[in-house]
Amino acid sequence: MIKNLNFSYILFLLLLCILFLLVGFYLGVIYQRQAQHQLTFSEKMVEEEAPPATEPELSSIEIAPVLPEGALLRDYEKLEGVSNLYLVMYIEKGYQFSSWDYYTCSGSVLGDAIEGIYHLALFKEKAFVSDIKIPFAYKEYSDLPFELSFKNTKGNLYQKGKYPAEEKDELEVVKLLKLEDYTGDGNPYEILLTTTAGGCGFFDGLVAGYDPEMNSVTLYSDWIHRFRPDNDGNFSFLFQCGDHGNNIKIERKYAFDSQEKKFKMTWEKETPCVSPE
Repeated sequence: MIKNLNFSYILFLLLLCILFLLVGFYLGVIYQRQAQHQLTFSEKMVEEEAPPATEPELSSIEIAPVLPEGALLRDYEKLEGVSNLYLVMYIEKGYQFSSWDYYTCSGSVLGDAIEGIYHLALFKEKAFVSDIKIPFAYKEYSDLPFELSFKNTKGNLYQKGKYPAEEKDELEVVKLLKLEDYTGDGNPYEILLTTTAGGCGFFDGLVAGYDPEMNSVTLYSDWIHRFRPDNDGNFSFLFQCGDHGNNIKIERKYAFDSQEKKFKMTWEKETPCVSPE
């Protein structure tokens, strides 16, 4: 009788262990499936929320083989919102370095400059797809070589408060391809170049850039005295009486003509200055 009870008890324990094992196995399978589902869902969420892959940054090493022999790569900048398009500025072989100091009127504009023949080009997929020469400035009244700034002091490049005071005389490479919207079309595809033939406050400006309709680089203006258009494609020029001994007040207005794709003078007025008695 006792033996039968022991056998029954042992059998009961054995069955109970098997039941626990089956329940554990079942729960393990459910947990594994839930974990796998959660992982798949998480991966999908990461995939959906992840930002699109950014284009790799272009390096000067990729541009160098495209340059004409002996040319100097001066600057390059990616065009915003356009895939794999870059503006590139280079100088033909034969360029020369010069310096106007940094504390003179001309030096405040040019500093350390590079004389030469400048080009603005459009770079895409290891090739120039468009290329133009930057015309010489002030050629009608000066025989000085054409130069654009290379390095200048932070004090000349930026307004006060935009740099630590102790860094005022530190030299910095001048960024020539600073993209802005100067034509008023809403696209930051233009650059403003400035140079000078001397004289405090005397400088010329030129706007060039990328034309998305033509898919090419182009000149949007000639060199214009003290030219700094706003983002709506307008510029007002004033040569006041007494400015550098000026005896004729000169007022001019310029506007960007979207049909001709050129800045044009729309109004001019000259008024003789009255000498004080």
